[in-house]
Amino acid sequence: MRDFIDIIGIGAVVFLAVAALALVAVALGGIFGYAVVTFYNGVFGMSVDPMLGALIGSIVSGAGVQLGDE
Repeated sequence: MRDFIDIIGIGAVVFLAVAALALVAVALGGIFGYAVVTFYNGVFGMSVDPMLGALIGSIVSGAGVQLGDE
């Protein structure tokens, strides 16, 4: 592992770690957004597509990771 880090550099390792964190955040944001819209549809009788909530949740969480990384 040490040789691998020496070859690609520590900057690349940090970049890959942030990219992996962003992917996890986007996935969790999508799941959370889907769940929230599904919940509101059930409670308030709305008919919003849950995938719209998943999309918005993914965008917001991904943007949050990118802003936090700056």
